[in-house]
Amino acid sequence: MCDMSMVRRVAARYAARIFNFKPVVLEKCRHCGGDGVQEDSAFEVKFLCVWCWGTGVDPKSIEVLQAQVDEILLTYQFKKDEFDKIKKKYRGRGSRQLGMMGRDLQTLNGALTDRRKVLDRELARIAKGKYYAQVVKARAAAG
Repeated sequence: MCDMSMVRRVAARYAARIFNFKPVVLEKCRHCGGDGVQEDSAFEVKFLCVWCWGTGVDPKSIEVLQAQVDEILLTYQFKKDEFDKIKKKYRGRGSRQLGMMGRDLQTLNGALTDRRKVLDRELARIAKGKYYAQVVKARAAAG
């Protein structure tokens, strides 16, 4: 018989809920095949993909991910407001309803954190790609 303390059981339950989200699948850019570089065979020139800014990720996937983050954020805020109203009613006393709502809030917060992490990384990559495109444009204009 395994004797786990209450703290360990709660921590194990929380960890299982937080870290077991489905990974975000981002589609490859259909213009460059996912490598971020396009090639013009007539002139034998390689250049940065102007659709994905060299990230190799389809821009529609980023928009879908942004929509998911916005939807989860709205749901989280709505449920958090409900939770706070019910929590005031109980004034420190526990209830099954509060426990279930708190668990749902933790799960939503974990999903939101996970999706935001991926979105922020991709947005930073796009910003870097746009910066490099501006550098290339300036060098091309110079000569």
